[in-house]
Amino acid sequence: MAFRVIEILEGDTFKVFPNWSWHKESGNIVKIYDYESPEKGESRYEIAKKRLKNLIQNKKVEIKDPKDIDKNKILIADIYYKGKNLIHYLSGKQ
Repeated sequence: MAFRVIEILEGDTFKVFPNWSWHKESGNIVKIYDYESPEKGESRYEIAKKRLKNLIQNKKVEIKDPKDIDKNKILIADIYYKGKNLIHYLSGKQ
């Protein structure tokens, strides 16, 4: 199922529409599995956030192979954009 990215929250976390649903829970915030970006207040935080925004803001992504839901109800999963794992775009392995 395709989800539209409606807001970038951090360099590895964003909101989608419609809400995701997994293991009887649902929400609209997703974190990219196995990818870490700088946290707010750290060096390069704004750069990482802008990079993700330029790549997927208002675009469609696929959520595949959910791994977990964290304590803040954020779904951690593999994210695909244009058929490739988003990590390939973010790591420069396009």
